[in-house]
Amino acid sequence: MARSKVEDGRTPLRVIAIRMAALAGLVFVACSAGRDTAQERSRYGGPEAADSLFYHIERTPCFGRCPAYTIDLYRSGYAVYEGRSNVELSGRHTTRFGPRTLEEILEEAERIGLFTMQDKYDAQVTDLPTTHLHVVSGDRDKTILARYHVPATLKAFTIHVDSLLLQADWRIEER
Repeated sequence: MARSKVEDGRTPLRVIAIRMAALAGLVFVACSAGRDTAQERSRYGGPEAADSLFYHIERTPCFGRCPAYTIDLYRSGYAVYEGRSNVELSGRHTTRFGPRTLEEILEEAERIGLFTMQDKYDAQVTDLPTTHLHVVSGDRDKTILARYHVPATLKAFTIHVDSLLLQADWRIEER
């Protein structure tokens, strides 16, 4: 059995140094983890409160059977869905997503260069549905109106995110 005290009852300097180093290491890890968490949270939204908007999509109606709905996803993971027409879920519903979902959305947005895309893909065409998209990450804040001549990568992005979000366990909001 190792002895931590010398014969006169005092703790050796070497043991004190090891304990101090371990304590300093724990403090460093705790501070770093807090900083990373704060940086990670701001990655999914603006610098404001935890429930600031991270992702918004609105799909508008058309003269056909286009689904019309909105989804607001906040950086806390809280989400609100409002189904308007031609959708399985009508009305206002809520759910929560974990950070992995937010990370997947943001990774895909960065992969396709969403923050450098045009703000508007449009023309004078009134019978097409419009997609309004808004993504916020740190100091990046991108809003896109997409109706006509929308890049395939942007279309694929919104379809992918829809598939992630719409498969959730949405609960009707009681009023």
